[in-house]
Amino acid sequence: MSECDYLWLHVQASVTHEDMRGAEAQVCEIVILDDGDAGTLSFEVPSYSVGEEDGSIVGLAVGVVRQGGNSSAVSVAVRLSNDKSGLPCSAEEADLSSFAFEEQTLTWGDGESGVKIVNVEIFDDGRTKDRAFALELADASGG
Repeated sequence: MSECDYLWLHVQASVTHEDMRGAEAQVCEIVILDDGDAGTLSFEVPSYSVGEEDGSIVGLAVGVVRQGGNSSAVSVAVRLSNDKSGLPCSAEEADLSSFAFEEQTLTWGDGESGVKIVNVEIFDDGRTKDRAFALELADASGG
């Protein structure tokens, strides 16, 4: 256990009584262990397939979940990924004519867990080939 994993609380008391021989300081060390389990943050679903809808805009709600613990406040940025290695080989990389997304920071308070949502808009851009893009969780803080 490192020094950051726990808190030392020292309680000192001076005890005297006429039946006691002298006054001696008594020290009691109390260790309060921090469970420190802030949990994990991950995408609720690892991938989505979305169809284009005859020229309309399709809204896609992407869930990010905090699970396995909720000690202290945490936050994470959801942003477009530059890593294209995981894109399906049958799809070309999507550009901003295919979708709209703005980087967002999600925050969970101390004691809070569950799903937070980021929104992506998918546009029917008239192309017939499948397109793909990736989001990533980055710059997690807290916990």
